[in-house]
Amino acid sequence: MASQHHTMKTTDTPSSSERPALRLSGRRLFQCLMVLGWTERLAAERCDMHRTQFRRAIAGTSSLPPDLSAWLLDLEAAILARPSPRKRLHDPAFQDRSLSAVS
Repeated sequence: MASQHHTMKTTDTPSSSERPALRLSGRRLFQCLMVLGWTERLAAERCDMHRTQFRRAIAGTSSLPPDLSAWLLDLEAAILARPSPRKRLHDPAFQDRSLSAVS
């Protein structure tokens, strides 16, 4: 269900997984935070970054290091793959299945 297409800056230096190092910034970083449900302040704390530095990455004037970018994308993919069971109860796509399971 999670999309593997990520719009972000890349570098020419391959990471240990032999792919270009991804660097989140701008709208894509903001989208990732929305999926995670994190505020800018919480994200900066969890990434062990100064809030101003994180704010600049969201504004698109800088970007996150590849290790943090990959970590945030992995967290986002996990949440998209396994949304909250309570969220599923309110999702019309899951309502028919839950009713048939109860009957």
